[in-house]
Amino acid sequence: MSVPERLQDSEKGMPKEHFELCCKLYNLGQAHIFEEWDIIPMGERKALAKQLFELDEEYSAGGGLPGYIENAKKLLADSQKGVNPLADWKPEVPVGEAFSLGTPEYAEAEELGMKQLGSVGFVLVAGGLGERLGYSSIKIGLPTEMATETRYLHYYINYILAVQKKYAPEGRDLPLCIMTSNDTHEKTVQLLKVNKYFGMKKSQVTIVIQGQGVPALADNDAKFVLQESDPSKVVT
Repeated sequence: MSVPERLQDSEKGMPKEHFELCCKLYNLGQAHIFEEWDIIPMGERKALAKQLFELDEEYSAGGGLPGYIENAKKLLADSQKGVNPLADWKPEVPVGEAFSLGTPEYAEAEELGMKQLGSVGFVLVAGGLGERLGYSSIKIGLPTEMATETRYLHYYINYILAVQKKYAPEGRDLPLCIMTSNDTHEKTVQLLKVNKYFGMKKSQVTIVIQGQGVPALADNDAKFVLQESDPSKVVT
């Protein structure tokens, strides 16, 4: 592995796999993000290396950050040439069935579905804030109506508990998985804790946080963007 001169002093100050990734990225056109490594404290260097390693891990299915850079450069070059990456794709109407209310087919499908209600799980995608609604906190904390101001998450959990009570066998708790983001995770956890999970058992609820995303790109050379206020962080 070729170790760039600017990074040599950092080799012993961080995990080997973090340092090796930094060297690899340096040699893949990302030298600019290490431009001040000979003058910034080791703690800041380690923080950037750690973030890059985590982003690399999250994009492992696509070849890590090296694969991300390669793919981004190709797509950006194609865009400049006017190449449509979806040109070979053909849209097709998916095969499905539409049931008319009141028909025997509708009744049969509904009966089959109702039999499965006691065995279902629920997933709530809750990664966004409510700024567009004039609300600065998490959207699942918004009231569903103004009479009782029941929060959306409370309303959603009440529905699950009602289905559980009516259709699930005794002793079976229907699971709820909530997907959060960096913006909403802590507030979602706090909302559940303060309200004692709105009547659900804590063991019923699984919270998964979205990944950090991928590095923002500055130009057609797929150069990563550093935060202006904190050069030890890549913008995602």
